[in-house]
Amino acid sequence: PSGRLLDAGAAYGTFLRLANSHYEGMGIEVSQYAASVAKKTFGIDIKVASIEHSPPFPDDYFDGIVMWDIIEHLINPVQALKEVYRMLKPQGYVFVSTDDANNWLPRLLGSKWWALGAPLHLCHFSKQGMKSAFERAGNYAQVDLVSDLRQYTIPEVFEHFGVSYRSSLLAKVGASLGKTPLGSWVINVKRPEQFVAIARKPKRISGKNGEGLS
Repeated sequence: PSGRLLDAGAAYGTFLRLANSHYEGMGIEVSQYAASVAKKTFGIDIKVASIEHSPPFPDDYFDGIVMWDIIEHLINPVQALKEVYRMLKPQGYVFVSTDDANNWLPRLLGSKWWALGAPLHLCHFSKQGMKSAFERAGNYAQVDLVSDLRQYTIPEVFEHFGVSYRSSLLAKVGASLGKTPLGSWVINVKRPEQFVAIARKPKRISGKNGEGLS
């Protein structure tokens, strides 16, 4: 409910702007431009760094770390999860959202699936693949997989498909709808191929041979 929070891949800082009313929020972002916009617009502490390459934070530092739609962009996602494990306090949580490449929808769409966007997207996970990545990254206590409920406006839906399928017509329809009363209509969408992985670093205990984790 409170504590120190890291947004790994903070972009323009919109998530941290909301989260900072409850947490001591910090962020890292590979884009110097996006980090500068976040600092200028919201006054948010975002460092230019990568979650894969020794982020500038000490061990056992954060109560929570979020990676919203970031892991599919990484060259070495397992290394990123190792860094997450290092920076989390014992009993701290990490939240990772991404697409399930083994879901029926990507299988149905095949090469037309919108998430296939190399070099923008480099890694794709099934749910089992995500659990395997966590197992390789550290001694996480458990990994839970939950649905990713999101909200979209009607124009955003059209614009999303317009960008994904390089359709100027759909993009124009979305832009036009944004200028009508439909532009304020918000729908809740539980996209079947999206999920959130929630993992926890185990608590530290003392044993005969010194400290350990369980």
